[in-house]
Amino acid sequence: MSLAPMVSKVTIVASPQKPSEHEVRQRIAAFKERKPATAPSPDTFHFDPSEPLRLVKREKPASD
Repeated sequence: MSLAPMVSKVTIVASPQKPSEHEVRQRIAAFKERKPATAPSPDTFHFDPSEPLRLVKREKPASD
């Protein structure tokens, strides 16, 4: 029984043009200035170490 060596094919894709250092810095600065897309939901868990934990019952939607 003969084992053939495994050969992986690698495809090299040449990028059309690399952005300049100035362009990269502008993109990074613009990214850092962006605001978060979503605001945190008011329904999220909040832990207060001075308060005991409590279970909150959620009402199920009424079925028609």
